Amino acid sequence: MGEIRADTAQRVVASRLDQLAAKIDTMPKSGGFLARLRKPAEPPKGLYIHGDVGRGKTMLMYPFHAHTTFAPKRRVH
Repeated sequence: MGEIRADTAQRVVASRLDQLAAKIDTMPKSGGFLARLRKPAEPPKGLYIHGDVGRGKTMLMYPFHAHTTFAPKRRVH
C-alpha cells in the first residue's frame, strides 16, 4: 500500500480547491421570479488537475466533491 508524504504540489492544489469551493459557496442561489429578471452571476472557472500517476489527484478530489454543498455536481475522473 502507498504511503502519504508531504507534497508541495498537493498543497497548492488543495489551496486552489478551497478557493474554488469558497467562490462557489458565495454564488447567489437561483431564486424565484425576481432572480430571473437580473443577469445571472458568472460562474467561477473550474480547476483542471493533471499529473503523473500516484501524485494524489483523486485523493484531493474526493473530499472536495464530498464537502461542497452545491447541487447538482459532477466529478469527472
